[in-house]
Amino acid sequence: MSLLIRPNLMEHLKLFFNETCLIEERVVGYDSFHAPTDTWQTVPGRLPIPCRVSPVEGGVRMLPFAAPIVGSHRVALNGYYPFVTERMRAVVNDVTYEILQVRHDSSWHVTVLSVKVVEM
Repeated sequence: MSLLIRPNLMEHLKLFFNETCLIEERVVGYDSFHAPTDTWQTVPGRLPIPCRVSPVEGGVRMLPFAAPIVGSHRVALNGYYPFVTERMRAVVNDVTYEILQVRHDSSWHVTVLSVKVVEM
């Protein structure tokens, strides 16, 4: 049985993913008045992930029995990253994106994030 994806073609994907992405998670703490504060920190033990950012064409996704997901960009991560969730955010080239949806391809080579810009 032959492979559907040739291994040498996967090596060329390194050229496609020409940016790097940091995944951040929310950390809830308390200030000196014991009021809750939210900060964001890079997920520990995770190096910058090779990625590619592209604008979304027709950026509204409708899911059954849910509010529409309006994403402005798509971030493709080079690899399978099951730890990434919709409660995190992505930072690429000093632009912060809120993660709205996480999807994986069927061969577990690419993780795709539907995102919207939070701050530039």
